[in-house]
Amino acid sequence: MISAPHTYNHIRDGKTKVKDKLTLTLVKILSEYTNAHVIYTNGPIDYDPNYNRNNEYQLELINYIRENNIKYLIDLHGTSLVKDAEIEIGTNNLANINGDEILLQDITQIFVKNKFKKIRIDKRFKSSRNTICNIINNKTKIKCLQLEISKKYRNLNQIDYFKVLVNTLIDCIKYMERRDKMNEINYIEKYDEILDIKPSYGYKRELGKINYNQVGLEIEMAVNFNRNSYSFIRKMLKKVKNLVGDNGYFVKDGTVLGDYSFEIVLDPLTVEQIEKFYQSLLDIIEFSQGLLEISKEKNCGIHMNFNKKDILDINQAHKRATTFVKENQKYFDQNIYKQFKFIWDYEKYSNYQNVVGDKYLWINYLKGKVVEIRNLNVDINTKELVFVIKSFLQSLYYDKEISISSKTFTNINKLYDMALENANDISETLDKNEFVIIGLKDCKGKIIKLSDELTEQIKSLL
Repeated sequence: MISAPHTYNHIRDGKTKVKDKLTLTLVKILSEYTNAHVIYTNGPIDYDPNYNRNNEYQLELINYIRENNIKYLIDLHGTSLVKDAEIEIGTNNLANINGDEILLQDITQIFVKNKFKKIRIDKRFKSSRNTICNIINNKTKIKCLQLEISKKYRNLNQIDYFKVLVNTLIDCIKYMERRDKMNEINYIEKYDEILDIKPSYGYKRELGKINYNQVGLEIEMAVNFNRNSYSFIRKMLKKVKNLVGDNGYFVKDGTVLGDYSFEIVLDPLTVEQIEKFYQSLLDIIEFSQGLLEISKEKNCGIHMNFNKKDILDINQAHKRATTFVKENQKYFDQNIYKQFKFIWDYEKYSNYQNVVGDKYLWINYLKGKVVEIRNLNVDINTKELVFVIKSFLQSLYYDKEISISSKTFTNINKLYDMALENANDISETLDKNEFVIIGLKDCKGKIIKLSDELTEQIKSLL
């Protein structure tokens, strides 16, 4: 559970205390990038949740912890008072974490690993008396840490420091999620090293020129631990890593329900490249005999990323994409977090997107360009995936994508072959006319000359 009690101004001893800057932004980002529960104030309040005993905030927190079997609490605060520390960890001399020295050591090492140089423990902000951590520990016996964060890391003008803070807290949350599961051997960290897991927030990847018909994929995968299977899992993960190669990277995904989970973020590739990659990935999954999976039961998802290329008519493209999904729903999953909202008018859909937020809709637009289409059915096979991607390209870039059936394609090839003898004449005629009629009598391509009157009649039909 992540707590941020000072996201708005509050009252202590009759005086207004100013909110802890950026803690609201911080807790919302952590909520999005991890599977942690969160609590924070949603407006100014007339008490201090971290000072007044048995206040509404603390009581709500106690009830929620008991009802949801929460085991750890991180209480976030901001301070400008810590002159000689970038972070202070308050444990009430270990009392609030039930004497768990290893927990404190490991959390401290996570901050050290992420380049925090000035770390202080139980000095100015000890987290005793009526503080949230002390009260919650006394009432529920769960382990509670109070973090006082220097304003150096809570300043968007120094965005690199803020990114470090976010990724450090994500590491802390993931550590707490797994520490009771893995016993002595920490396979999670070993697997993270194999995949070279990138930070969940703020990681940027330099890409070269991207064509409109290149599509990126995000594929969430779950790993299921079985007794004595850890070495075999390692081999499978190496196969996945080699398959991705330089065409993407890996991040952690806190929403997937496997014993271990990760997300493949694939660079924009052509449909042919995606077809080859995805089939090879499915082969690895099948060979793993259930240890690796992409399943709805484990809350996995497959999403498509687009390159924000200009679309000829965004409203027309939106209607085509929405109609395609409506008519082919077997290829898509409804997701309680990312809903299909069938609004055919782009302006209305865009306005609705601004109301509910980008991450809650199946298609995400940014400044009139498609960014992401989510919720592909995780049981989709390679042939179906190729069909869906091609269909979206034809929907969004209908002025560029020409769909030709195999029968038509064969006939065009025959026509082209027969016309080769007169290629120069045909080329010159095409330059001078809007259209050309070619006769195929005796299997020879021949230009048919029309009268002006007939030509005008044909133009009116076109």
